[in-house]
Amino acid sequence: MFRRLKELLWGRLEPGPKGLDVKAERESVDYIDQPVARLEQGTGIRKRAEGRLAFVTQKKDKLQEEARRSIDSTMAPADDAVRLLRTLTVASVLLLLLGVPLQAIVNMIAIASLMGWRLWAVSVVVDLGLAAFTKTAALAAFRDPIRPRLVTKRCLTGAAVTGAASGGALTLLALSRTASGELATLLLDIVPICLWVLAEGLPITAGFLLAAMEILSSPFDREHDIAELAVEEAEVNDLIAWLVDDGKRCVEKLGSASVFGAHAGSGNGGAPDARTEEERPGLLVPRPEEGGDARGR
Repeated sequence: MFRRLKELLWGRLEPGPKGLDVKAERESVDYIDQPVARLEQGTGIRKRAEGRLAFVTQKKDKLQEEARRSIDSTMAPADDAVRLLRTLTVASVLLLLLGVPLQAIVNMIAIASLMGWRLWAVSVVVDLGLAAFTKTAALAAFRDPIRPRLVTKRCLTGAAVTGAASGGALTLLALSRTASGELATLLLDIVPICLWVLAEGLPITAGFLLAAMEILSSPFDREHDIAELAVEEAEVNDLIAWLVDDGKRCVEKLGSASVFGAHAGSGNGGAPDARTEEERPGLLVPRPEEGGDARGR
């Protein structure tokens, strides 16, 4: 589902010629009976199809070149990569879910007037926003399409560092409940800091995991995109070939119609009249004042 939403979003924002509905474009030409209008419609669709074909071919070649240049596509073989993706997905979802109530506690302490559904709405937005920002920053900082394994390791290292900090904060929070004496007084001052580190560290760790997931799944996504582009390229090629054949048939019909009209209008068997309708003289109709009967002449 998330992949489909991402494709729809990037499809709207993607520069270049828009996609063609091959069936609808073909039917829009096939429903026209007049050769001239049919030829004009087909010519316009053919231009758009050729522009889309060039864009799709260029994009597919770029993805194929990126796949050839990639040294190590995944961290592990395909089956292991899928299992690792599932593990990272579960871990990131759990971290995000745990981060929401912690964010609510921190926001309630920081902003006393924030209560009710507004408190939870702000907490959810902050939690998801931190994860999205961390993921984007990690992908931008560690981007290397030639060595995706190295990028994945860096993202997992970042998740390990922030996860360790969150684990340390959680340990201090747990010790603060059983500590006594001077240790309790010391931990009392550290608890707010630990709570803040834990609330912010969980979504940041989830963001690093999401970045690692995207890099890890990039070879599978690239193969899927290449297959879709190959199918679209074949469909557009078939549409262009059909439009070319249809255009030839329209030109033949126009030629036959013009020759038939010329022979039908010339009774002496001479050469056909190449003039247009505006240039041809009208029928000579005798006027009454010229005298005489037209039938007697």
